[in-house]
Amino acid sequence: MKTPVLDSAKVGRPDQKGFYRRRVLRIYPLYVSGVLASLLPFCFTGGTAISTYNAHFELASVGTVIGNLFFLQEFFVRSLPANGPLRTLAVEVFCYLLAPLFFRMPSWVLMGIVAISGTAFALHPYLHLGFFGSLSYGLPALFLIWAWLGGCLFHRLGNADLIHRPSIYCRRRDGNYPNCVA
Repeated sequence: MKTPVLDSAKVGRPDQKGFYRRRVLRIYPLYVSGVLASLLPFCFTGGTAISTYNAHFELASVGTVIGNLFFLQEFFVRSLPANGPLRTLAVEVFCYLLAPLFFRMPSWVLMGIVAISGTAFALHPYLHLGFFGSLSYGLPALFLIWAWLGGCLFHRLGNADLIHRPSIYCRRRDGNYPNCVA
């Protein structure tokens, strides 16, 4: 997942001017196209259910479609069954909305959230909760936020020279690090 920090020149916080406008212009047009494309097959069946070899798809209600258009799937409404990958964008938008809070948190707090979320993700198969797309009430955010925050942490710590510190064995006498890989 792409983090807002990675495309910003500022270290540790996104470029404030136009941050959310750029995200909406980047994500929303393609997202709406995906939502509409997931409804298109039902135009050819008159709205009746579609069965395939190993899946069964029903036309989503108007409320579910509207909820999906506002990225509320997996929080308040079900995701559209005919286009499963769209469900993860709700978690990404959730992260973007919380980005100002995340960027003010100390790294150790973010590491704790990543640890909790990563542990929940690793334990998910043993909890017998079903596929992520069938979960509600924000549980998918709990299971997936580690990836988004992990990218933020990697960028934050990398810019703080904590990850990409060159090896002391590469240092020349003048203090430079020519062509060294840590």
